[in-house]
Amino acid sequence: MLRRFFAIPLWQRTAAGFVLGILAGLILREQAPVWLQPIGDVYLNLIRMVVAPLVLFTIASSIAKLGEGVGAVRLGVRTIVWFAITSLLAVLVGFAFGHIINPGVGLSNLPL
Repeated sequence: MLRRFFAIPLWQRTAAGFVLGILAGLILREQAPVWLQPIGDVYLNLIRMVVAPLVLFTIASSIAKLGEGVGAVRLGVRTIVWFAITSLLAVLVGFAFGHIINPGVGLSNLPL
């Protein structure tokens, strides 16, 4: 069964996830945050747990494979600079979209 799941192209699995998410929101309506927030919290915690070590070990592995020399230092510096620039861009895009669409507005009035 798992083999059949991974045989489906990624874009189709992603589209199916979007459709299922929309259907869950339409079906659950006001109860959606109550039922879906724990799933979202777990997902975000897993992403946070995986991303930092993945980036760190990818950088360390790349530098270690080069061995000693000027090329390794240059690649290490370029990698760190590239990572810093892309991280800054990601943060700026996140802040911009957060400022534009104001996520969470009106959620303070939800019943507990």
